[in-house]
Amino acid sequence: MPIVPGYPMGSSAPQAPAVVLKKRSPVLVIVLVAVAALCLCGLVGGIVAVATSKPVSDVASNRSGPSAAVPGANPQQPAPAPTTTKAVAPYASVTYSGHGDKLVKLALDSDHVHVATISHSGRANFVITTLDASGGHIDLVVNEIGKYSGVRPLDFDDERPAAIEVQAMVDWTIVVADAATVPRLSNSTSGHGSAVLVVPRGLLSGL
Repeated sequence: MPIVPGYPMGSSAPQAPAVVLKKRSPVLVIVLVAVAALCLCGLVGGIVAVATSKPVSDVASNRSGPSAAVPGANPQQPAPAPTTTKAVAPYASVTYSGHGDKLVKLALDSDHVHVATISHSGRANFVITTLDASGGHIDLVVNEIGKYSGVRPLDFDDERPAAIEVQAMVDWTIVVADAATVPRLSNSTSGHGSAVLVVPRGLLSGL
């Protein structure tokens, strides 16, 4: 018999209590394994969600950005700006005068149409012809013998004259003005000689 220090001879050492191992139930083991598996899946899913999720700023920018185009739909076009017509005010008239034959160069404004008030004091032939930039004839404006006073159109057609050719033997005067300055035709308009008048809308209807 072995001798245990601290104990008297002949007595035996106390025996350690026996450890009783309880056998776990199979059902409890299965439940623990299932809970561990669920925890592991939740952890992996959270890691994947964090890795693949977009920042909040990206989501906000996607919501505030333009919507995707729908196939076959016509995109909205911006409304055209309203067009305005600029009013062109009549400009001051220009007077040309001379004696005998002369070539008068013109500088007509492209924003206007023009009339010429012409006067001649002689008794001989008096001729006014408009010319283009190359000197070619455009229109015979006046062809009279003796005194003349009247108003004639200069550029009512598409071609704008560059000069006026005057054939005369005495004094003459030509006043070039904006056609907007001529008088308006009315039911009581009267006069003598050639004239240019503005016809109001509807005045001649039914004639």
